[in-house]
Amino acid sequence: QSCLKTFSLIDLDLKIHPSIDSYCSGCTALTAVLQGDHLVVANAGDSRAVIATTSDDGSGLVPVQLSVDFKPNIPGISLKAFSIFYN
Repeated sequence: QSCLKTFSLIDLDLKIHPSIDSYCSGCTALTAVLQGDHLVVANAGDSRAVIATTSDDGSGLVPVQLSVDFKPNIPGISLKAFSIFYN
């Protein structure tokens, strides 16, 4: 419910800014929810989630990919499953 409420508020906020064309500007979203020890990440559109963690030797930061593109050419993704978005 919190995510839906937040997305609705953002939609309303975009509508009151006449300089932002929210109708023809596309769609992208990224949501991260931390529940206890679990981090759930979802992305839609052209967005990526990356987090930085400390390297094993502690000398710097290492990027860790949290989201994966949903494309029909990824092994294990069937064209039939992908086609639900384009019918």
